[in-house]
Amino acid sequence: MDISWKHLTHLGSFAGRAAYIDISHLKEAIHSLFTWIHRYLDKNEGSYPDAERHAVFYSVCQAALYVICFKQDLLSNNFDHGFMKNLRIQRVLESSLNPLILILSTVVQEFHQFTQNLSYINCGQILERNKNIVLPTKSSYGGSNHLDTFFPFDPYLLKHSSQYFKGYYTYWKSENDIESSEDDDFTPDHDSVQGKPSFQIDLSSSWERAQFMVEDNEEMNMSISPLPMSGYMNSFY
Repeated sequence: MDISWKHLTHLGSFAGRAAYIDISHLKEAIHSLFTWIHRYLDKNEGSYPDAERHAVFYSVCQAALYVICFKQDLLSNNFDHGFMKNLRIQRVLESSLNPLILILSTVVQEFHQFTQNLSYINCGQILERNKNIVLPTKSSYGGSNHLDTFFPFDPYLLKHSSQYFKGYYTYWKSENDIESSEDDDFTPDHDSVQGKPSFQIDLSSSWERAQFMVEDNEEMNMSISPLPMSGYMNSFY
């Protein structure tokens, strides 16, 4: 089956944002992603980081870490060390393809935050090492050595019709609840900043970021989707 990075962005975004995915199906999705990753590494270990040549690999890695970050509450409440160990995540992180150097840095930072108390996953040393690595600006195919990133399932911002999505959508949560998923107040302006996160990142989309900027004059530090045109948000009612 021909898989493109666009397929993976939709998969990762859906699995991360869909609130009705239970823990068993979530684990199945994450396990499937890492199974594919390990099979790819079996054939390509020893290769150098290249965003274009190995685009699907990096997209799968990013989708897997993104889902873990977005579903960290569900995973924490049902934490299964055996499941996490069987994913062999450390092998992926330490591979020659070095996914942490090419996938979205804010996803990397949040994943590091989530796993820093797990003895079998260590991102810190890899992140320090990556600070001294400078990748070529061009891939081996001549294109940009940069991973295309877009997560399509942004928050729905129309105030009245957004009620149809009550209970189906996961808002981003950090330690200080940057996003909130309380169904009783599910409106487009519901993603208001509750407080500054202890780490300066957020996994919200640019639509959420734009909403913050319009209503609160606050700029969220991380966006995944392209930022809409200035003033565009004012057209939403």
